[in-house]
Amino acid sequence: MKIDAELIAELMPSLRAEIARELVNFYKVTQTDASKMIGMTQPAISQYVRQLRGKASFDSETRKEISALCSKLVNENIDKSALKNELYNICRSAVERRK
Repeated sequence: MKIDAELIAELMPSLRAEIARELVNFYKVTQTDASKMIGMTQPAISQYVRQLRGKASFDSETRKEISALCSKLVNENIDKSALKNELYNICRSAVERRK
C-alpha cells in the first residue's frame, strides 16, 4: 500500500504536464514563458506539451483545479511559494479522490 506522499510524487509529473499543456495550448503562452511560470526548463515543457512525459489522467474536479491554477499563473503572477502550495493541494485532493 502506498502512502499519500508516494502517490503525490507519482502524480506531480502528470500535474506539471497538464499545466504546461494548458498554458501553451489554451492560454497561448510560449514554452519559455511557461517554463518560467512553473519553474522548469523549456525542454521539459516541450516534452510535456508533446505528451512524452506526464501521462496520467485526472478527474473533472482535478481538471477544474488545474485550470484555476493556470488562470492564476497567467493573470495574477503568483510566486513560487504559492505555486508550490497550490500544486501540493491539487495533488493531495487528487489522491483523496482516487481512494
